[in-house]
Amino acid sequence: MTNNTVTKMKKCSHCKSEIPRNAPICPVCKKKPRKSFGRLFLDAVLILFLFFIGIPFTVVTCSKKLDNIHKTNNEGVSNTNTENASSSNYNNSEDNTKEIITEINNETEASIDIDNLSEEEYKSNCKQIYYEDIEDDRVSKNDYIKVEVYLEQILMKDLYDAMADSLWQENNLSLTYFSFGVLCRDYENNYGGENYLLFSNDIDLDAINYNSGSYFYLYGKVLKVETNGWTGKKSLYLMPKYIDNK
Repeated sequence: MTNNTVTKMKKCSHCKSEIPRNAPICPVCKKKPRKSFGRLFLDAVLILFLFFIGIPFTVVTCSKKLDNIHKTNNEGVSNTNTENASSSNYNNSEDNTKEIITEINNETEASIDIDNLSEEEYKSNCKQIYYEDIEDDRVSKNDYIKVEVYLEQILMKDLYDAMADSLWQENNLSLTYFSFGVLCRDYENNYGGENYLLFSNDIDLDAINYNSGSYFYLYGKVLKVETNGWTGKKSLYLMPKYIDNK
C-alpha cells in the first residue's frame, strides 16, 4: 500500500539542508534549528496579548478581594457598634432601674408617718450613723437616725434668741439643750464633732434629766446640718424622740 502523505520541509538555520519542518534537531549538522522571524513575532504578539489580558483580570480580582476585606471590616465595626450600643443600653437601663428603686423607696418613706409609729417601729426606721457619715455628707436634714453619743455640756438658749430663731419656733424647742460628740466608726471609743441635742416641748424628754459625761443611744430626727465657717467641720442638730442608756 502506497503512503501518499507529503512531508513538509524547511531549511536548517545552520547548514541550510532540507529537513522535516517538525524535526527538533537537524539530522545533518545535529544542531537545534532556530525559530524563524515570523514565528518569533507571533510568539511575541501572543505574550503581549496574554500580558494585557492578564492585567485587567488581576486588577478586577484584587479589587474584589479588597471589597470583601472592607465589607468584612465594616461588618466587624457594625457588630462592635451594635455590641457597644447594647452594652450602653443595658447600663442605662440598669441606672434607670436604680433611680426608679430609689424613687420608690423615697416615696415609701415619705408615705410613712414615722413620727406616729410605735417605739419599736420608729427605732427600726432610724438608720445607724457615725461621725464619719456626718463629715462625708451622708446625713441630711429630715433624716431619721440612730447614733451613739457622748453628752458634753448642757447649754441654755437665750429667750429672745429662741423667739427669733425659726428652728426653735417651728419645732417648739426647749431652751435647754446639750452639745455632744458622735461615736467614730474607725476609732473605737472616740467621739467627734460639735453637735447639738435639741429637745422638743412636744416630746416627753427634758435636758435636765441627763448628765454631762454620759453615753446614750439616740433615736431622732435631723433638724439641720451646718458647716462651721472657721473649722470647716459639720455640726448636727438632732431632735431625739427616744434615748436609751448605753
